[in-house]
Amino acid sequence: MDRPANIYDVAKHAGVSHQTVSRVLNESERVAAKTREKVEQAITELGYQRNNAARSLVTSQTRMIGVVITNTGFFGPNSTLRAMEEQARANGYFAVSVSVDPESPESIESGIRQMKDLGVDALVMIAPQIVSLEIARPLLGGVPIVILDFSQEAGLFSVTIDDYQGAKKATRYLVESGHKNLLHITGPAGWFETDARIRGFQDACMEAGIESMNAIQGSWESETGYRLASQISKTEATAVFCANDQLAIGLMRGLHELGVAIPNEISIVGYDDLPESRYLTPPLTTIRQDFEQLGKRLITLLLEELAGDTTVRRETIEPELVIRGSVSQRLS
Repeated sequence: MDRPANIYDVAKHAGVSHQTVSRVLNESERVAAKTREKVEQAITELGYQRNNAARSLVTSQTRMIGVVITNTGFFGPNSTLRAMEEQARANGYFAVSVSVDPESPESIESGIRQMKDLGVDALVMIAPQIVSLEIARPLLGGVPIVILDFSQEAGLFSVTIDDYQGAKKATRYLVESGHKNLLHITGPAGWFETDARIRGFQDACMEAGIESMNAIQGSWESETGYRLASQISKTEATAVFCANDQLAIGLMRGLHELGVAIPNEISIVGYDDLPESRYLTPPLTTIRQDFEQLGKRLITLLLEELAGDTTVRRETIEPELVIRGSVSQRLS
């Protein structure tokens, strides 16, 4: 046969109707065991490949899970997306993603509309700006949505790494190491992670009775940390908690060029545990996020909802403090 086998070829080879082949492919119980065996043997012998596009017309399911994601160039979102794709494939689904500009509501809306036009069965949003939810819900109607990062919105499934507790762990470690003048370089405004990490930093300071604490507006990029090095070197801060490792890497480089010794003069804690963080000089103390577990749980939660479990769940994954050499121990 010079062309790929189709459902009619399978039916002729098995000596049954094409309707019977269709029932076997769709796992209908209305097929005798002996007939099913004949059809499955014909499928194997002919090398028949199911046409999923045609199947979607019958079942109204595409077996596609849409992913709207920002900042795929960063380690966290990229690692989470990879884990989601693997988990989706393992369950017979295909994850299709679209990258959007986190600063542009128009870009976010365009990405969500693209997912809607593809007819995805469900959507995962790794676009943790508050505006993303405001756009998605009215556009997608009843399509199940799971979002990365905690949301209080009723009826919404979410999975998050507990950024609040992660920030508290980082800040408490600095306090326990004897630091009393603390500074936090935040992530960009409007992100769930940014707000949670600021609250964690502030609450840990207040619980320890630390009054000398400040926050500087930042971003997720190394360039910002590098640019802020001169400003920070002029403060009385002895320790800095950076909202991610990228900021910490830039800050460390900037301070090094200014002749500021790390950790003897300024200690630094990051967030994410990038693969290169352990190879810095000194190795970076940071908060490790399990992005693989995060991606798998996002897909699993979505599949459970598609299977009919409508009990709303908001899951959290607790991050881990990784102690290396970028924090000095100060004597009281």
